[in-house]
Amino acid sequence: VEGEALGVLWGTRAQRDDDGNLLLDENGFPQLNSEKGVMGDPNPDWRAGAGINASWKNLSLNILFDHSQGGDFAERTRFVLYRFGTHDDVGNEVTLTKNVKNFNGEVFFIGETVRGNLADFGAGTVLLDESWYTTLGGGFLSSVINEFSIGDATWTRLREASLSYTIRGAGFTEKTKLGSISLGLTGRNLFLWTSLKGVDPEINQYGVGNGFGIDYFTNPTTRSIL
Repeated sequence: VEGEALGVLWGTRAQRDDDGNLLLDENGFPQLNSEKGVMGDPNPDWRAGAGINASWKNLSLNILFDHSQGGDFAERTRFVLYRFGTHDDVGNEVTLTKNVKNFNGEVFFIGETVRGNLADFGAGTVLLDESWYTTLGGGFLSSVINEFSIGDATWTRLREASLSYTIRGAGFTEKTKLGSISLGLTGRNLFLWTSLKGVDPEINQYGVGNGFGIDYFTNPTTRSIL
């Protein structure tokens, strides 16, 4: 997109005023903008790594952390599962403390227990239930507000941790004819800290290329222990 960073996320958005506020319908819900546009920038503000390499006698320890700060990520898997009612987020039950409307304008009364989530887009609390998730609030293609699948891509990962023990010494060499033997345990991609609800902010639907920052039923990064 001219004037934008390489790889910006492009798709359907909600209607907004000149100040960026959502333009809501009579029931307090966002409305679909007929024109597509930039939904986010997957490029991080910065990335960094930090490591610890320590040894004591015959023991050695190595730990490596990776961090990516900022950027946007399109959780398309989560957004599509909303439409089919198969994501944990849409299986909640809430007991209402006030009267609320759903996307269709149906009123649910205080004290009722309903399936869905409560939200406030700027005009008061509304109920996100099947009527929302099967229309504008979940799914694919241009009939939904894909902007709502975008999340903060910030993440921290324990990239690698290894612990090894080295056997050596004159007695060992005399018995085995070997200078030393090192026995080690290594784990890769052991832990991930992120606010995203999807599987992995490092994966990409399109593989290696200029387009990134999107998952769509994509396999997560491999976790391994050696």
